[in-house]
Amino acid sequence: MSEIPPSDALRVGQTIPLLRIFDVAKAREFYLDFLGFRVDWEHRFDPTAPVYMQVSRDACVLHLTEHHGDCTPGSTVFVRVTGLERFHVEISAREIATCGRASRRRRGAPA
Repeated sequence: MSEIPPSDALRVGQTIPLLRIFDVAKAREFYLDFLGFRVDWEHRFDPTAPVYMQVSRDACVLHLTEHHGDCTPGSTVFVRVTGLERFHVEISAREIATCGRASRRRRGAPA
């Protein structure tokens, strides 16, 4: 087996998770209005077809899909962030029907 030059070595770039959505209006309310993402692009094969869209906030890019075969509902995605306390203050001022107000409860703390 020959040596592989460093310039030909595998380099992993950006990862973009796909998240299953069931209601475009609620997804927009949550990702855009509540979390502060923006729509980069949106695609439908025709006006009645399921939507496939890309949303982003800073360097975080997500694909949201109504297509039933694209991914599994209920998946988990971990996103590394800085400024979480400030973000919490930002979203605590918002209230949307999809998820209510942001909670001050820490993960794992009793309700």
